[in-house]
Amino acid sequence: MKLEPFRIEVPEATLRDLADRLDRSGWPDDFANDDWSYGTNGAYLRDLVGFWRRRQPWMHSNRR
Repeated sequence: MKLEPFRIEVPEATLRDLADRLDRSGWPDDFANDDWSYGTNGAYLRDLVGFWRRRQPWMHSNRR
């Protein structure tokens, strides 16, 4: 099988909407979940979303 390059096109309005919703996320308290026994650790998830917002070029309106 030959690999073929491709480009994913996501409308700018969709990315702006996603960024806005991520920025408005209401993060619940993460009481006693340091060991992830109740699901994803809240602090980790907030850091991950922050990484997406700050570092991923597809989340910025001035992407190439």
